[in-house]
Amino acid sequence: MTVLDNESVGKLRHLPGHSSLWRQSGDLGDWELARRCVQSQDAVLHLAAMTRIQASLERPVECLENNIIGTAALLHACRDAGVRKIVFASSSSVYGLTPPPHREDGPTDPLNPYALSKWAGERLLKYWVDAGYGDAICLRYFNVYGPGENEAGDYSTVIRRFRTLRLQGTPLTIYGDGEQRRDFTHVLDVAQANVLALTTNLPGHHIVNIGAGDNRSVNDVAALIGGPVVHLPARLGEARETQADNSLARELLGWHPTVPFGKAIRDLIQADDQEGKP
Repeated sequence: MTVLDNESVGKLRHLPGHSSLWRQSGDLGDWELARRCVQSQDAVLHLAAMTRIQASLERPVECLENNIIGTAALLHACRDAGVRKIVFASSSSVYGLTPPPHREDGPTDPLNPYALSKWAGERLLKYWVDAGYGDAICLRYFNVYGPGENEAGDYSTVIRRFRTLRLQGTPLTIYGDGEQRRDFTHVLDVAQANVLALTTNLPGHHIVNIGAGDNRSVNDVAALIGGPVVHLPARLGEARETQADNSLARELLGWHPTVPFGKAIRDLIQADDQEGKP
């Protein structure tokens, strides 16, 4: 197994040691390096991306270059190396303002460069499959959260940001009225979906939602984490509500969410209090 990461967010040193694991620091923009990394691999799990909506609005060219050109470069490398299967990390952000519950065969409405880049990645994978190079599964992740979120600022999720502010004794900042609703999906459930997508034989091109199938408001999340709250103006480019119809994931992959949201948040808060940091 080979892991290629430019370490702009996560760090390769955090990966557990294993004799069959090769860590490589680098970027998909280095096509020759990408080709060497995918050589002799049975499948590729493509997680590399510039993430977060607000970062993409502030640096749109960087986002589109990383996420679209980077994906195209990886597909080119996979074609030359003879890789026959790719699992692609897409995003629920492609649904935009379309009403939930969101189905894979429903309309899309990318509202920002990040969402657009993920939609474009799905289309590139469709071309790759239609050209006969292999099979692809695009997993649309819904608001992933959990342990291991180690970045702040542009790359911070709402749950990660609330946890940080709580430990600092600072009011939790909510953009808008806080009634925007999100389908939060635990990282362990997402990891299981990745494994199932890699190991399930699904010829062709498939798009599959990976979400808990319910949602809750940002105000509810703030109340669960605890602490005073301050409201700031709403931010552009964000959906009002997300909620996955995950029936296709159950049907095609045998996947279902297993981590209860409330318990997961309590576990994160307990860990924060013990360690003194999120």
